[in-house]
Amino acid sequence: MSHSPLVYLRLLYRLPALALLSLALLGFARLTGRRRMAWRTWATLHSRICGRRLEITGAARDPSALLIVANHTCYLDAIPVSYLWPQARPVAMHRVRSWFLVGPLASRIGIFVEDGIRESRQRAREELRRVWDSGEAVVLFPEGNASHGGHSSLSDSKTPPPRGEGRSMGPSPFRPGAFREASERGITVQGIRIGYPAELLEALDGRRFEDRFFWVLCQNFTIRAFVFPAERAGSDPEALRRRWEERLLGDSKSEPD
Repeated sequence: MSHSPLVYLRLLYRLPALALLSLALLGFARLTGRRRMAWRTWATLHSRICGRRLEITGAARDPSALLIVANHTCYLDAIPVSYLWPQARPVAMHRVRSWFLVGPLASRIGIFVEDGIRESRQRAREELRRVWDSGEAVVLFPEGNASHGGHSSLSDSKTPPPRGEGRSMGPSPFRPGAFREASERGITVQGIRIGYPAELLEALDGRRFEDRFFWVLCQNFTIRAFVFPAERAGSDPEALRRRWEERLLGDSKSEPD
């Protein structure tokens, strides 16, 4: 990682290029309706513009998988997920719709949940079932919040914090809702573990990626993604949840093996 003030000179071309890219793809998606192609193109070109290398290992993408789960470190997780599963409907917090440029791209295809509102969670689960009934896949970050590379909190608590309450940085236990739905319907699940260089996470020192957005934007680094083989959900949703939690949250401070 570069800590020289001169690194911020990269903003002179990266910010305008990203803005033009996002606006162009938003227009393309609206004119043609090909939002999935727009998502994958965004993931590919975003990485090239920002000097980010995407390294994908592990199993091949399984077309039969209708629930895609991933660990959630920061907003950059959208890059490997969008590249591998541009056709999947993302489940996201409602606030994502207001994000600059990215929000409009996601607004027409996403399943959005309002934090702390039970009715919103119920509507999201109903929409999840409708998407599966149509044969489409859904991509989900079961932690419900980004860890921002903080130290693991799983050893301290196995109970997810109530929605809407503050939480310390670090990975959270997976929320069970989607795994219950998958078990009831025998849905095939596939997971991806996303990792960033330890030096990057240590340089942030527990701060949110968004708090040092411009510094992160100026860094060149590799995003590593390890894809696990898909498996059909069994009748025990809690065992399914724990299994994927252990796979995806193994060592939150290191990159996937």
